[in-house]
Amino acid sequence: MLSALSARFVLVSPDRVDAQIAQELEMIRGLLDVDRVQVFELSEDGLRMTASYCSAGKETPPPSPEIDLAGMPWAWGRIVACETVHFADPHDLPAAAEAEKAYLTSHGIRSGIVIPFTASGAVHGVLTLAMVNQYCYAPCWQ
Repeated sequence: MLSALSARFVLVSPDRVDAQIAQELEMIRGLLDVDRVQVFELSEDGLRMTASYCSAGKETPPPSPEIDLAGMPWAWGRIVACETVHFADPHDLPAAAEAEKAYLTSHGIRSGIVIPFTASGAVHGVLTLAMVNQYCYAPCWQ
């Protein structure tokens, strides 16, 4: 799947990149059967993530346009270390992630995967997969 996705981008003209990203996120969302797939860009100081692309189902509430990581040190540490975070239920996160649990619960996120992406050795953002309409207890979420 990843090699096919990469190959499609090679053939895209610069003026069609945004549309291609939106199309690919929609394809990923359908293929993985998740409620929302979102790309966030990390601020230069690494303390804020701003949504740049999103694909969400019809019954899915709108996502946050920005996430402040300053008050979520556990998540921030994982992201800047380029570690993938996954949870079937926010309450499964460790005790050190209390702020993250509160954020996820208040935003209705029941299950999720956060995948940092890098360029030139630095983290520039994350791809998130979220379930908001139901919990997902498949092995990849645990």
